[in-house]
Amino acid sequence: MSSILKPHGTSVETGPYGEITVMNLYTCCHCQFTWEAPTGSIGGKLAGGFCGKCVGYICKNPNCLKECVPWERRLENWEAGRDYLTPRPTYVSVPDLEMILGSKK
Repeated sequence: MSSILKPHGTSVETGPYGEITVMNLYTCCHCQFTWEAPTGSIGGKLAGGFCGKCVGYICKNPNCLKECVPWERRLENWEAGRDYLTPRPTYVSVPDLEMILGSKK
């Protein structure tokens, strides 16, 4: 079973004298920013919090903390030419013409 608190990856770095540093990698579910945290810490000091809607860590970027706009939604907004922080597309409901004019039989 996978845990939502589990790191998204692991970074292994080897120093000039052979010392090995292992760090956990976490990715923001809103902007895909990736940061390292010491092994054993949950999220690390660069984590801005946890998004309950996306069920993932978020970074300290103010745009990510302000409102839940997942990465996939941001990509859809860019492709549609909308501001990328638009939470969802704006729909304008148009009433059915037959309902307004009445059906002519």
